[in-house]
Amino acid sequence: MLLQVVTFTLLGAAPPRTATLDWSTASEWNAGFTSNESAVFIQSYGAAGDDHTVKQFEVTTGKLVRSVLLKGRCEEVHAAFADARSLVLLCHTSESEEESVPTAWRSRVPSSVVAFDVTTGRHRWSWVLPMDSGSFACDSQGCIVNLLATLVMLDTTTGRVRWKSKPIPHDLMMFVEPVLTPTTVYGVSSDDYGKTRLFAFARKTGQVSWQRELPGGDEVLVSSHFVVVRAVVRGACEKGAKACKPVNTDHVSVFEQRTGKPLWEKDFAEGTEVTAAGELLFVTTAGVLQSFDLASGEARWKRTLAPELPLRMNVHTTPLVSGASVLLWLRDEKQNVSLCGLEQTTGAMMWSWPLPAAPVTDAGTPDSNALVLGTRGDHIFVSAFDQLWSLRVGGVESASPRFAPH
Repeated sequence: MLLQVVTFTLLGAAPPRTATLDWSTASEWNAGFTSNESAVFIQSYGAAGDDHTVKQFEVTTGKLVRSVLLKGRCEEVHAAFADARSLVLLCHTSESEEESVPTAWRSRVPSSVVAFDVTTGRHRWSWVLPMDSGSFACDSQGCIVNLLATLVMLDTTTGRVRWKSKPIPHDLMMFVEPVLTPTTVYGVSSDDYGKTRLFAFARKTGQVSWQRELPGGDEVLVSSHFVVVRAVVRGACEKGAKACKPVNTDHVSVFEQRTGKPLWEKDFAEGTEVTAAGELLFVTTAGVLQSFDLASGEARWKRTLAPELPLRMNVHTTPLVSGASVLLWLRDEKQNVSLCGLEQTTGAMMWSWPLPAAPVTDAGTPDSNALVLGTRGDHIFVSAFDQLWSLRVGGVESASPRFAPH
């Protein structure tokens, strides 16, 4: 365990902020995971690469509480959720227990939802997915499992099906992870002809509350009273054009959460990443971080990050918002990698934490297996290589746990 106070000199005249490294612990090679109020959970791979376990660390000290072997139940975790009682995983196994799943699919479908008791580590329940699908989302009210055109609501304590609904036509397939609020489930679907729609489903029944057509749908976010959809729109050439290089764009659409009323939309360069917090939308693209008002689309501020160029860490969305901070992984011209916190309302740099001993690839660029696992109050959990860190950062206000998408 390690306790260390690190002070950083920031740009501008503001006094330096401090970041306290509460603890650091080895966790073998990890793939990131989730957290609840008392523990951090990591999916860990052994030296041979086949000894998959869930490691549970005490949130305040980093002490290893227990390891739960996933062998026979989970070979690859696609998503996770933890509350005070259960750790729930969407798992891929080598062979589905469901005989109706075609043999050709059995090696690649996420085949079950599995729950463990967070107090004892014992297996609580499993629910086998009956068909080829791929996503779920959980909160304290339960788990929503997406089975293409069918939604299933599971009780997180027992694994029992509360309801099953087929609210959309059979030729539409939901392909984006569901997003949950206390009253509504949001999802994006597409048909064989490329038509895409955003759906809002009632949480109690799974029935459609409203729907809107979209130019595409690759990511859904909810914040305050708003729903945000980011879509990669493929460029096209005019018919008969001899020389043409199609330019793709990232299209962002914002809707009123309760009614689905379209509020505004805007195109950005391909490779844009977005997140939303409160009344603000944060967008990173081409070395620039921008903030927009979610209600009006009006630009609030813009910060050029070069020469501190954004570094995409795995497939995890940046920026991530925690309390008063917008969190970004940045690298400088010497390829040093740091986690930085920018002030939400102004974009001013608040603090920076260099990733210790970041390894580089053969090409001389930073190895990208590092991520912000999540935040809890004024703590930020960072998972990288074979280490897990807990940082307490000045300027980060109390907030509900918020996790990078998995």
